[in-house]
Amino acid sequence: RPTGVPWASVVGFERVHPTQIYLLVAAVGIYIVLRAQRQPAAGVAFLTFLLLQGISRFVVDVFVQSVPLVGPLTAAQVGSGIVALAGLGGLVWAARRSPPIPAAGSLDQPAEGRPQP
Repeated sequence: RPTGVPWASVVGFERVHPTQIYLLVAAVGIYIVLRAQRQPAAGVAFLTFLLLQGISRFVVDVFVQSVPLVGPLTAAQVGSGIVALAGLGGLVWAARRSPPIPAAGSLDQPAEGRPQP
């Protein structure tokens, strides 16, 4: 989509948003979020990636000149929305399914050397 922002890229004879750079920044942010998770439950990192990647692609696609498919949304935004909703749904399902992990040293854990009842 044509723009007048100072960091615009020149493609042909038009100045457009550098969406590749926006996606790179989003990918680095997603990487940082995923690395900050401490031993997530099985599948949670993947579902978090789906959610964040879907959101970032949806937002960045606002700056891309595309033909609308459903109302004002482009095909890429519809696909990204589906991916983000799948990630969110999976995270909600995983949170409801898995029991909470007790903190180290909590009273819920048996003392070392003692048999469990």
